Amino acid sequence: MLLNHASIQTLHSFCLDLIRKYYYIVNVDPDFRLMDTIESTILRDEVIETLLEGEYAKSDNTPFFHLIESITDDRSDQNVIDIISRLYDFSRANPSPEKWLEQVTLLYKNDKLERIKDLPFYNLIHNDIRLSIERAIEFLQQGLDLTAISGGPESYRENFLEDITEIDKLRSKLNSDWSELQTAFQQVSFGRLKPLKNKEEVDERLLKQAKKKRDQAKKVIQDTLSDWFKRAEQDYIADLEKMKNDVETLINLVQKFSKAFFQEKEKSGVLDFNDLEHLALAILSDNGRPSHVAQELRNYYKEILIDEYQDTNLVQESILQQIVLPDEAKGNLFMVGDVKQSIYRFRLAEPTLFMEKYERYQLDGKDTVFEFEFS
Repeated sequence: MLLNHASIQTLHSFCLDLIRKYYYIVNVDPDFRLMDTIESTILRDEVIETLLEGEYAKSDNTPFFHLIESITDDRSDQNVIDIISRLYDFSRANPSPEKWLEQVTLLYKNDKLERIKDLPFYNLIHNDIRLSIERAIEFLQQGLDLTAISGGPESYRENFLEDITEIDKLRSKLNSDWSELQTAFQQVSFGRLKPLKNKEEVDERLLKQAKKKRDQAKKVIQDTLSDWFKRAEQDYIADLEKMKNDVETLINLVQKFSKAFFQEKEKSGVLDFNDLEHLALAILSDNGRPSHVAQELRNYYKEILIDEYQDTNLVQESILQQIVLPDEAKGNLFMVGDVKQSIYRFRLAEPTLFMEKYERYQLDGKDTVFEFEFS
């Protein structure tokens, strides 16, 4: 009988209703219109182009021209446009976009840096290397297991044992100086496979699988060597020093774009889905604490039931945390989701270090690392 009084809606619809009711708190036009994705893309492209044209028009804009020369070619500025857009999107996935952008520049302000291990994000590098070593050992262990199966290549058993011992030495060097760890990786070698005994008794399928596992282990070690240890430690540190000004200039461009993009949307009386989330959070949060509106909603909602929870991002999670009861034992939040469909997003103490193939995160200072591989 009371079902029609329940607020059954998407989270964006909830945000939309909240903004229309409390528009005066965030100073937006109550008659705003929600943009679709195509309209938003066209507008943001126009704003970025206008921003870059303005930067080119400045005669004494040396930092900007250095950035352009560093990351674009002679044909177009598409690289810098893409990077600005990606950084903007990533920052908007955080509850405090401006704070996140400012933290990025802090990662490059290391005037007294002498060792890679002194980097503020070295734990991410360390975890990447550690996981690579463990992955290689896991592949080798799987190959070793295949040699013990009936019909398996038993002659390769000694090879796998030697390889595991070799890679395990790397694990023992993880906490050594960078140069020592680098030398250990450079000295890794995989010996020739032993000749097969009783070849006619060996299952060809198991033989191929064993070779594949060893090749996978080799590739992991070779990729790690290529990613991290091809150059001297001081060269990497010098690169970071050279990048500092370019990163600061890039972040400044993202901040200018973010401001100009929102101003253009205000002029047109439109908002996008990102705006809905951040404006709703601004209404519900007062310097990080639940606002009076959030307190009213806490008293209003008896239960908060979230479906498809695996698709919520960090901003949406922050919105929910403002309106649920804070005591988890007596809380009123119930979530349903499918971990197999999860889009993993985590609250980071510092910005993520991006790599070509993987992303690593350390959560809350704990040695808990998540790995993501992209196709």
